[in-house]
Amino acid sequence: QKAAARLLSRLGRASPRLIKPYAEMTMRVFMPLLKDADPSVASCALAALGELAEVATHAVRPLMPELLPQIHALLQDNASLQKRQCALRALCQLLRSTELSGSYTQLLPTLLTMLKSEQDRSTRLQLLCALGVLGATDPDTEINNQLERQRTTERQRASVAASVANDDTRNTATGAEGAPIGPS
Repeated sequence: QKAAARLLSRLGRASPRLIKPYAEMTMRVFMPLLKDADPSVASCALAALGELAEVATHAVRPLMPELLPQIHALLQDNASLQKRQCALRALCQLLRSTELSGSYTQLLPTLLTMLKSEQDRSTRLQLLCALGVLGATDPDTEINNQLERQRTTERQRASVAASVANDDTRNTATGAEGAPIGPS
């Protein structure tokens, strides 16, 4: 699997016209390999997908809704630096070739979090590249949207807590059957 992914990646780079008619089918074959436990297999599959995306934009576009969540998950894999690096490289290639940078809004917060914590220099450079490609999404708008979602969640939690406290107060005053407690 790893050798096949490497071969197709190199073939796509060396002879785009030869691989282009088979790009979508090839991508579908490699997508399950992204979940492989062996980091080198997943990394080779990512490299092949990235190369194919540059060669055959038409083939990768319909697969983006399926691909981006998988790449997003690989970006968050703290166990494998190799997977994260290949995922970043493939992400840049996919976003550049399809120009769908604003279509998967969960990427920006993940990349910003990674930038804060990532220690490996080459991975940080790939992160900056990915953030540059994602530059089509306005960071101010994204941060404001994130803050608004956070405020909404906090308001919902406060509302639930107030409702629970209200119910507890009523139950204490009336007892289990709804009859008043205390002297009659």
